[in-house]
Amino acid sequence: GSADLASATNTYLENLGDFSKEDIDEYMQLILSGENDEECLKILSQKRKKALDKIHILEKQISNLDYLKNEIKNNN
Repeated sequence: GSADLASATNTYLENLGDFSKEDIDEYMQLILSGENDEECLKILSQKRKKALDKIHILEKQISNLDYLKNEIKNNN
């Protein structure tokens, strides 16, 4: 039922790692009210953007590491 769905959603948000306890409580209140789909989508979109920003930073770091590795290889 809806209690199982709420429990699964709560667990899923916890596992994402970017939702604080307060974020999860706010999101769950919105979901359970059933009238705030736009606000829920806004929260998820913000979290998605934040995750992508982290990915782009990591991609840049990996690129820089690869550059340094290639510099070492090319100088030997």
